Amino acid sequence: MDNIIYQSITAREPQTLNPLSANKFRVVFHRIPHIVYFCQAANLPGISINEYIQPTPFATPLRRPMGGLTYDNFDMSFALSEDMSNWKQLHDWLIKIPPTVNFSNRYEKYPDNYSDATLVVLNNSSKPFFAVHLKDCFPTSLGAIQFETNISDVTPLTCQVSFAYSGYYLENLTSS
Repeated sequence: MDNIIYQSITAREPQTLNPLSANKFRVVFHRIPHIVYFCQAANLPGISINEYIQPTPFATPLRRPMGGLTYDNFDMSFALSEDMSNWKQLHDWLIKIPPTVNFSNRYEKYPDNYSDATLVVLNNSSKPFFAVHLKDCFPTSLGAIQFETNISDVTPLTCQVSFAYSGYYLENLTSS
């Protein structure tokens, strides 16, 4: 009897007791590959499912899952390169998404609105062990850049960008 209890306890023990570090990650965009060198922060987007509240004759209604999944935006903060080329790439991508009319009254639409992205999570030894692959990303907002003359420390300028996407899937990169 004691052996069965011991086996049950050891079967539930986690494989690792190391906490995940918040600063061990990389973001790779297929369309803007240099952003990996300037990324300061990124989120693993939340996910939720729609629900239906089913009335009952009792005091508490029943909550039921229904419909599809809703993904939160993929948000990222990045340091600006001195020539602002990384910001300009995102700016140009964002403004080309909506169809426009040029000066000769020709309707222009750019079909290349999307890019896949990967958030690679590193373990405490700085080795990739987990990847989040975001499909068909496109920027939905590009934050403002704040220039200031009254600062004493020279800190790099950062900017926020938010992406929508069609979904993501997870991949384990290690066999352990």
